[in-house]
Amino acid sequence: MWAVSAVLVASLKGIPTYEILAIVFFIGFVCSVLYNIKNNNWKNVANHPFYIWVVGIIGIFGNEVLFIMSFKHSPTAHADLINFLWPIMVILFSALMPNEKFHFRYFISSIIAFIAIYILIFYDNPGGVVFEYRYIKGYIFAFSAALFWTCYTLISKSYGRLKPEMIGIYCGFGLILSLCMHLYYEETVTPSFGNVLALIFMGIATHCLAYFFWDYGIKKGNLKLLSILSYFNPIISILILILLGFAKPSFALCLATVLIFIAGVIGGIPWGNINFDE
Repeated sequence: MWAVSAVLVASLKGIPTYEILAIVFFIGFVCSVLYNIKNNNWKNVANHPFYIWVVGIIGIFGNEVLFIMSFKHSPTAHADLINFLWPIMVILFSALMPNEKFHFRYFISSIIAFIAIYILIFYDNPGGVVFEYRYIKGYIFAFSAALFWTCYTLISKSYGRLKPEMIGIYCGFGLILSLCMHLYYEETVTPSFGNVLALIFMGIATHCLAYFFWDYGIKKGNLKLLSILSYFNPIISILILILLGFAKPSFALCLATVLIFIAGVIGGIPWGNINFDE
């Protein structure tokens, strides 16, 4: 689901950021409410400490705002790959968590990932080897989005008792915040039929089901292994962007994508220490 997020957001560049989020959070909230009513989950909301509410709302809302804005201020493929630094950041920063150790391979994988981004932003340009300063705002947004999602993932993992009903709460607060920001800062743009289909899919999949699945995965599964598997996302995502004409294939883009995937794999070895049954 998240592998198609980039092409969906790229197709919505003409729609204001907070308008997009208000719509998709509304759809995600409705889906979450129906799911939680069916499973009688709302009674558990009060059992979560206040900081989990704050972390989730800031983490998910902040990540989404920065992610969408990065596509409006930088090339689609660049914003997408920079945002995909988050899995390697999860691996690197997880070493700071209790009962975790720092391994030198985390440092190596980080270096490779940032070399990949250097190649991307300096060499994947029509003007030759040059840094396009006009895109710097988009790059900052994309990196900040990755940082937000890294923090949310690690804190959720350490808490360990977050229930699905909280995803509905996050979507609800995301809807309120997005609607307020849209009404105050933006002018409403009527979406086309294609835009409506993209928004509906985002609301159901990338802003509801994907969060449920990821939240369940980081609670019940192996966090490092999940982060490694997440590195298939940039490969799939970039291929989709190229095939649908939202990005132009180039040696620098392909090399950066492969290096980011390699960085993730290196960050997670030795494979013998990964328990696939966790």
